[in-house]
Amino acid sequence: MPSKYTPKYKVVPLTVVLPVQVGNIDSLVEGTKLCPDRIKVLLHQIYSLWIFDELNDKKRDSYYHKEGWVNLSAERLKGLLTKDYAMYDKFLEDNRIIEIKRTHNGTKSYVSGERCTPYRINPRLIKFKNGRRFKHERITDYKTLKAIQKDKVRFEKEQYPDEFDTIIPFCSIHKEMDKMLSSFYFDTAGLSKFITKVGTGQIALKRKSIRGIIDAEMTAHLINDNSMHKPIVCAFGERFHSVFSRLPREYRYFMRIKNVNEPLCSVDIANCQPYLVALIIHYPEIVRQILPEFSTIIDKISQLKLSKAIQYLDLCAKGGIYEFWLKNRHTLQDRDDAKEEFIKRILFDSEQYQKKKYKLARETFKILFADVAEAVSIMKTTDKKEFPLMQELFLDKRGRFPGKKYYHKLISCMCQRLESRLITGLIVPALIKQDVGPFLTIHDSVILPESKSLLAKKIIEDCFKRLGVKPPTVKIDHYGAFPDEWL
Repeated sequence: MPSKYTPKYKVVPLTVVLPVQVGNIDSLVEGTKLCPDRIKVLLHQIYSLWIFDELNDKKRDSYYHKEGWVNLSAERLKGLLTKDYAMYDKFLEDNRIIEIKRTHNGTKSYVSGERCTPYRINPRLIKFKNGRRFKHERITDYKTLKAIQKDKVRFEKEQYPDEFDTIIPFCSIHKEMDKMLSSFYFDTAGLSKFITKVGTGQIALKRKSIRGIIDAEMTAHLINDNSMHKPIVCAFGERFHSVFSRLPREYRYFMRIKNVNEPLCSVDIANCQPYLVALIIHYPEIVRQILPEFSTIIDKISQLKLSKAIQYLDLCAKGGIYEFWLKNRHTLQDRDDAKEEFIKRILFDSEQYQKKKYKLARETFKILFADVAEAVSIMKTTDKKEFPLMQELFLDKRGRFPGKKYYHKLISCMCQRLESRLITGLIVPALIKQDVGPFLTIHDSVILPESKSLLAKKIIEDCFKRLGVKPPTVKIDHYGAFPDEWL
């Protein structure tokens, strides 16, 4: 006889990622009151947070990350594993599947208001098996799936402040961008072959580490199974962050669009961050309309007498600033080195805590572009008295403003917000109006079918012309054929 009970939550099976060396968890929990799917969810949470940091340039090289640690809040574990989550902790610790940082008296280690308790998968389980360190499985338990669904709602309402940056609500354009994400998926068979070749050395990538390339593979399965969190918009730079934002660029060759039988490409702004700095310097009146909250800083920049800045704008608009920098920095090896130094050490590095080894680079920049260097300095040294809003925008993990060591974040915030407002306020609406979709954005890049690339390029160029500024170079990268070095 069919049940009259109608579940309150409509749930579907989801994919989770586990260490490949972990055995059958269903068999492991036999004789206990623990739910195997909830154990899988805990292991998946550790993986998700770890791979998120692994694909972050700033966090990847930290000792804490290299040791495999991630922070998990008791509040979140209670929601996912029930109020008896400590039983799951103990079971997994006793079976040497996870490790938890504890104090000398055995209590969980945490710093109130700064970080939650560190968890990690036992390093002995993070070993390769058939070229992989992780595997994916499906979970089907109704109560577990319901808990995950509730967890997603809490995440979207920003109820986990200790784990995530401050987020802001979607506008109507963000909602349209979110809808289009569901059209994208991965050719996981092709990606698997690629990962195998990378792992065995048949394909050599120009990267410091290939660990993230290999371990992020499971994320592609999560995307295909619709098992990822919804995107967010961060309050700092107002950027639209989806799961695609952090994936390695190499993965774009394996992205597909449902019901679209053609290769994909990306259309993006060449030299985007240096170009945005040029816009702030050259077009203060226009930028002030887009970034009214930064009027104090823009007013100071508008008083500068420009000379070398004209050449700087021209180089950025033509997409040649990194090549120019490489020619004037003879110790750098290639364009990638030039780009990294120019972005990280010239434009966005702190002026309060500068490393001596980059002194020559900073002096070279001042010689080449004295007025640009002065404008950049204004955006990195303006204090809280001149710009009180920074005490609300630039907070540490404790929710406090750390003072002058955060002054340099002003230029990053200005550039990111300028980029975001140009993308969501001009470019995306124009693309939607011209029926260029489905497409997805990764900061200043738009990924879409190859056949629509030229139209998208023209739309982006026209947006900047209508704005009244010197338009940037809009470049197209095609993902229909693999690079020669992969073959």
